Parts: sequence; structure tokens; C-alpha cells
Amino acid sequence: MVLAREMSCIQCTIVGDKRVGKSTITRGLGETESNVQTDLQNNNYESTIFDNIAGTTKVNGEEVLINLFDCSSDEEHCAIREFAYRDSTVFILCYSVVDRSSLINIKDKWVPEIKKFLGKKIKVIVVGTQTDVRDSVSLDQDLPVTKTEGSNFARQIGADYFMECSFTSPSTFCDIFKQVAMIGKKSKRRRSPVNIVRRLLGTN
Repeated sequence: MVLAREMSCIQCTIVGDKRVGKSTITRGLGETESNVQTDLQNNNYESTIFDNIAGTTKVNGEEVLINLFDCSSDEEHCAIREFAYRDSTVFILCYSVVDRSSLINIKDKWVPEIKKFLGKKIKVIVVGTQTDVRDSVSLDQDLPVTKTEGSNFARQIGADYFMECSFTSPSTFCDIFKQVAMIGKKSKRRRSPVNIVRRLLGTN
């Protein structure tokens, strides 16, 4: 008799300033590319307080389940973020290439906040978003963040991987989730989403 292998599950939280595209990337895990593209074309932006989406990706032929948390970046929602942080294996840290302050805040705000709750080395993917508008920045705005700058920054903070994505090509989101799966599997720290549900119900 052949026993089915249990699917690997990677818990992940996506973090970053407002309007850098966290929720758009999150929808890329749970929706079709065409649906995400339609939302982008219609400029459908809604501020997220808390969202949890699960989806699968394949790594070396093996299907991996990714359980993704998307939390508000507002100060008053810090407790919600802490809840997500505690069970996460991998963190996606996002910044907009046309908003330098969002890059600086990864180092000054988001990494320190995560480490404050976890108190250890964390698995990080740094993602530069909105590359499709990098060349359309007006002269009265800050210079956009180049890919080289982003890569060097990711190296400086000890990130496990760096990449950029374009919201005009939602297929690039798949590459993000493949990296989440690969890095999460390497960490050898796999937790079931059931633990999250038990905590919500107060039974764990």
C-alpha cells in the first residue's frame, strides 16, 4: 500500500507600509491572474485590517501549501500583526520602488517589530513593488529605488532573497510564492494552520 505524503505547510506574513501593494500580492495567491489584473485596471484599493489566504505552489514537483497573513500597517493594529508573526516561518517585506520611505521603514520599523516579538533570526524575502511606474516618476518626487539599490539593501539587512514585481504582470507573484515555499522548506519549521485556528478558539 502506498501512503500519501502529507503536504508541507508554510506559514507566511506579508509586511510593509500602506499602499505598497501587499494586498494585491496576497490576492495573487488565492485568485486567478485575470481577476487580479481586473482589480488593478479598475484601481480597486481597499485598506486591509486582516486577511488570511491559503494557496498552493510547486517546488521540485512537490506541492506546498502557503498560509498567508496580510495585516494592517496601522499602529493600532499592532496586536493583530503580533498574532500573525508568532506562527510565521517566512516574512515578505514589501516596499514601493517609487516610495523611498517605504524602503527605509523595512529597516527602521518592520524588521525591528518582527524581531521584538520573535527574538531570533527571521526568514525574509524583500520585494520591490510597482516597478511598472518606476520610469514615470515626476521631477518633484524622490528618485525611484533602483533594482541595484534594493538588492544591496536586502543584503545589508540579511534577507534570504530579493526580487521585484510589476503589478501589470501578476504572474510575477508566482515567483514570490515559490521562493516562500523553498525558503520555508529549508527552515525545517513547519506548522499546521490548525494551530492558528485553535488559538483563535482558545483551545490551544
